[in-house]
Amino acid sequence: MTNERLRKSGRLPKSERGVCLLNSELAGFVQNDKMKKEFSFLLGFVFLLMVFGCVTNRATEVPILTYTPLPTQTRTITPTEKPKPTKTLVPTPTLVFVTLLSPFASNCGDGVPVVWSNDSYNDRWYPKCNDADHGHVDIFVPIGCNVNNYDGEVIAPVSGFIQKYTFDGGWGYHLFLPDGVLIDGIEEALKFSGIESPNLRNIASMWLDIGHADLVEGKVEKGQVIGDVVPFCSGTDCHSKIGYKVSLTYEGQEYVFTPTLFPNILADGTILKPMLNGTQENWLCNADTPYRDFANSDEDCIPEPHDYAPGCKIP
Repeated sequence: MTNERLRKSGRLPKSERGVCLLNSELAGFVQNDKMKKEFSFLLGFVFLLMVFGCVTNRATEVPILTYTPLPTQTRTITPTEKPKPTKTLVPTPTLVFVTLLSPFASNCGDGVPVVWSNDSYNDRWYPKCNDADHGHVDIFVPIGCNVNNYDGEVIAPVSGFIQKYTFDGGWGYHLFLPDGVLIDGIEEALKFSGIESPNLRNIASMWLDIGHADLVEGKVEKGQVIGDVVPFCSGTDCHSKIGYKVSLTYEGQEYVFTPTLFPNILADGTILKPMLNGTQENWLCNADTPYRDFANSDEDCIPEPHDYAPGCKIP
């Protein structure tokens, strides 16, 4: 069998088999080497694509802006309505009431004042509504009190501040009570004048009017000696008395009252009762004393409301 036939049949001689095998392995090696080169080339090409792609992406990449946070701002709220201030409640002060003392020293005579002329208006004060029998109150010194031999027969009926005033060549004194201090009995006195339901908080100020005396000025305490009586003389007749009224401002209007509408305390503790019911109560009137013999003395002892001079024009 020839080599060609044997080759076709696959049956080659051993010598030829080696050559074929060598050629076959060489062909495989060549083929493998070619594939390695192609594979290496392919890897290199892929790598170049990746590098070129990264470069291209970096070149065409849009830069991202870095955000810098702004400082935090506090929002100011503008109110639509002006805030109303909070009202601070101020406690209403408590009114203090004091009882009048007799205006005379307890050891000057028997210490009991005597009512001579009891003619205060006991209502609103109006100018030129007074005469000899209207608009004035006089209280005699106690029986047996010799003002010429006694030093300091006038004492303060209440605590307060004394201020001197002048009028028509004469003079008198106001004894102002402290703010918030009222004389005991003022509510009944206001009712006596015609005010049905007085509101005592509408009293702006309260004071005593004292005349026919020479008094100290300034701050005084209740019961303190404040001066001497200056006798009122008409010709040879001299009266040892003081002019004495209670005054106040109520709802912007000045009122004047006789002190006999208020309780008064004597040194021994006796309370002279207010003359509110048309009687003199336990007050001593000049008709029952030696003073009835003095000139110009009368028996007008009981107070009256609206006691104005006849013909007085009241607004």
